[in-house]
Amino acid sequence: MTKRISQGATRLIASLFIWLVFMIFLMTAVTQQSVSARIDKSLLGVGYSGTLALVKDFNLRRQELPVLKRIEAGLQEQLARDESADEAAQGSYRDRWEAVVPILKLLSHVPGCDIAFDAAKPVPYGARAGLWQQARTCVDEHRPGVSANIIGRLNNSGFPDVRRKAVSTSDAVAKTRKQLNEIATSIAGATNPNVDEARAIASFRDAEVLRAFFLTRWLIDFPPPVLQLLLSASAGAFGALLITLILLVYPKTALSFSSSSGFWERIMLGGFIAVCVYIVLLGGTAVLGTASFDQGGANYMTFCAISVLAGMFSDRVAHWLSQRADLFFKDSQAVPSGEAPAAPASAK
Repeated sequence: MTKRISQGATRLIASLFIWLVFMIFLMTAVTQQSVSARIDKSLLGVGYSGTLALVKDFNLRRQELPVLKRIEAGLQEQLARDESADEAAQGSYRDRWEAVVPILKLLSHVPGCDIAFDAAKPVPYGARAGLWQQARTCVDEHRPGVSANIIGRLNNSGFPDVRRKAVSTSDAVAKTRKQLNEIATSIAGATNPNVDEARAIASFRDAEVLRAFFLTRWLIDFPPPVLQLLLSASAGAFGALLITLILLVYPKTALSFSSSSGFWERIMLGGFIAVCVYIVLLGGTAVLGTASFDQGGANYMTFCAISVLAGMFSDRVAHWLSQRADLFFKDSQAVPSGEAPAAPASAK
């Protein structure tokens, strides 16, 4: 008694599991068919897997959005500090330059210095370092003609150090701004998909429900032809389970079903023979819509129905496959009925 209860419970759990697997594959196949139809209308020029890759690329960028936001906030704070330091450095630079201008005026009158300095015109920012270098050369080469006061004022001005600091702070501001612009571009890319990505995302809207469940999330990534093969196998097992349960519930049914005492063997045979029928039909032995794996997804419900029937009537399908095998492996030396075999050449 205990053994029979245990056997019944095991078969019940197995039956529910087979039903669940079949329903999961069927739901995913139906969803993929809807997605494929939307992809064809979107005119993306890529197939199911290529469109899915576009969606995944955008999702990966979107997942990085919180990190990019934190980096952007840090760079904005850094930019504020760099701009404050640069403003102070530029102020010191202007003050030091104003102290250097009178010295340049005096040195421009020293014979032989040839300092290109016009006090009536403002000196461009980039030309100031060149004028300072001319003044330094003038003092070194014409020291006897330059007063000690001018030399002391020039040496104590500290212009080179202040200029280097001003250039350094300006470079820091430019570098931080460049990084901030790059992060802003990345954030825009993670927030707003391009035209192709928007079409791909719209095509996969129907799959969002399946992605919310862990049992179906990973099946969406399967190419439709591969999932169709899995659907056929599960449909065959489901058909075999269905006929087995019918015979258990209605053992005296008048329908012409082949009975069998092997519960597990029948289910396994149903799945195997359904896959075999799927391959034979898709290979072009029988005409069923198309014989191309790339286009086979258009007939997924037809193949699913045939797989269920193949699992239910595995004995008849085995006979049908035997007939197809006769067509493939027909003996060319076979003698038609009613005709005598030809005599061997040696008998002549």
